[in-house]
Amino acid sequence: MYSLKYFFIKFIKFFTAKVQIKYFHFSFAYLVNWISERNEDRYNVNQNHGQNYDSKNMMHTIRLLQSCEQIFKTGLLNIRVENRDELLDIKAGNWPYEAVMQKAEDLIQSIEHYHAVSTLPDFPDVEKTTKILIEIRENLYH
Repeated sequence: MYSLKYFFIKFIKFFTAKVQIKYFHFSFAYLVNWISERNEDRYNVNQNHGQNYDSKNMMHTIRLLQSCEQIFKTGLLNIRVENRDELLDIKAGNWPYEAVMQKAEDLIQSIEHYHAVSTLPDFPDVEKTTKILIEIRENLYH
């Protein structure tokens, strides 16, 4: 049986690979569909910064990788990021594509390191999480 940490790493690798594939292997059908259904404001932002990548998507990719790194490194997840300005800078398209991809690669290496030394349990405490979920729902609906 595989551990949660195993699936988490697999997800991050899959997510990162999907991002790379999305930008390197456009099919004509996908491109036609994207053009007809695209968000014009987002498209214009990407055209204006001229970096030739979806800057909002890349900002979220970096944010998610940083969250993953933080979970393995500290065992905690802080929703409010400390590098908001950096993420907004990526979203604005102020980073060259190569720099964003290098940051992603560095984060993946760091995640793999912290995964290897993580003290997080391999499996969740189902009884504990179920109890917490019930308490949340009771507080929400009563």
